[in-house]
This record gives sequence, C-alpha cells and structure tokens, in this order.
Amino acid sequence: MRLVVFHLLIFYFIFIGVSIHICSSTLNSSLNDDIRLLPHTALKSSYKSTNDNPKIHFTPGVSESNNFVDSQLERIEEELTKHWPHGIIPFTISDAEPFDSEFYEQFGQAVEDFHENTCVTFRPKLEFDKYFIKIINGNGCWSYVGMQPELMFDGQEVSLGPECWRKGIILHEIMHVLGFFHEHSRHDRDEFIQLNFANIQESWFIFSFCAN
Repeated sequence: MRLVVFHLLIFYFIFIGVSIHICSSTLNSSLNDDIRLLPHTALKSSYKSTNDNPKIHFTPGVSESNNFVDSQLERIEEELTKHWPHGIIPFTISDAEPFDSEFYEQFGQAVEDFHENTCVTFRPKLEFDKYFIKIINGNGCWSYVGMQPELMFDGQEVSLGPECWRKGIILHEIMHVLGFFHEHSRHDRDEFIQLNFANIQESWFIFSFCAN
C-alpha cells in the first residue's frame, strides 16, 4: 500500500468528528516539534516563545514533541477547521537557499502520490492566488497546520532542510499543511492502544495526550 495511504491513516482522526484537544506538555524543552501556528490563532511548535504560533517541527532521527499552550486551545481547534479552498494548494519554492536535484525528485514523487491517491491538487502559485505555501530550504522540517488566513498574500512557510529530502518526510509535512496533527496525540488514544513507556527513551517522550 502506498506510503501516502499510511500517512492518511496516521492522521485520520481530524476528519472523523472527534473533538480535538491539544494539551500542554512537560517534555524536555530542548526538543523541537514540527508544527507551527500563528500568534493569537495557533500555537508555535518552537520552544523559543509561547506567544508565537506553534509550528510542527520534525528532526529526522532525533525526535519531535507537542508543546502546546492551554490558553490557545479554542483558537487551535478553530484554526484547524480552515481547509484549502477546493483542495488546491498553490506553492512556491524559494531560491534564497537553493534546492538540488535530490529535493526536486523527492518532492515530485510526494506530490505525485497525493495526486494519484487523493483529491488534493498541488500546483505552482499563480498571480491571483491569495493563499499559498512557500517551501524553503530552512533549519529542519516543519510546517504550519492547515491554511493560515493571516498569511494571505505572504505565503505560509514549509521548511524542508537537506535532512528532510525524503519522500516520507515531505509527505508528513504536507499532511500538516492539509490540517493534520499527530494521531498519537488524540485524547482517546489509550482506548485503542497501550504504550510501553518503559521502552521509550526520555528524549523521545512525545506521547502526551489530553483528557476530554
């Protein structure tokens, strides 16, 4: 089964009518998550500020975490209801820090997977597009979750540094662009699976969740 189907299952909960609950975490603050949200409308996934939007930040081979601000819960849920119009995601690719052929090959394969298996369409930004993603060769792998109306005309950044140039990671970040958080953070997680915390290294302790 194609990798994109796996990712769709991983993030399935956002579309099944389950109320979304984001909770604060007591995780090691040296870790990064890979989700970004905007000031006053979402949480920031970077640990540098609690006033910024949370971004989703993923470090391959290291860890990710969910560090959310309780006071922002209503806004986060609200933000995640904002979908891309008509399932079309316009994009630009920044040349500030150029990408090489490896990136374009992997990015092309990821986009092809979405086009073959979903009704989502990715295409280069046109002059009249108000909302679009701006792919940058940044520090790490991260994305905002869902469409961010506050970034109209500016573009919302998706960081895909060299360590992110694998189809699976690109698919992961694009799923965040579409509005998906992580399946293992759903509030009803423990009704379906049992985690063996004794087998989880402290630095990978990303499995916090929220009660109803």
